[in-house]
Amino acid sequence: MTVADMIDLYVTIRNEISMKKKLFTEFEKEAKKELAVIELDLLEKARDMGVQSFKTEHGTAFQTVKKYTSVTDREKLIEYVESTQDYTVFTNNISKAHIINLMDDGLDPADIGIAYSEEQVIQFRKN
Repeated sequence: MTVADMIDLYVTIRNEISMKKKLFTEFEKEAKKELAVIELDLLEKARDMGVQSFKTEHGTAFQTVKKYTSVTDREKLIEYVESTQDYTVFTNNISKAHIINLMDDGLDPADIGIAYSEEQVIQFRKN
């Protein structure tokens, strides 16, 4: 297989993946709308009947409370963490872009407890 053939095949497969992802995303969006309607209908039926769950031969549906959190005031959160030393409110995710900027400024990420690695890859562009 020539280099041109390999690049052509790669771009063809990548484009097919992209197209199928787009089709799936469209399907998923519509399916989730249908699921949401069913969920609301079942919640209403459960409330009307005064029950917490439904058990059928097809499966069980039950009520639960989902809880969500998000940062609305970063300064207040940082102030809380600094004053209480309660760092458990944070997860282990870091900003890769910020760490790379710090490295560009001369910081060794290992000095602050961060592992950094990179790999050489080849990327493709369609002409």
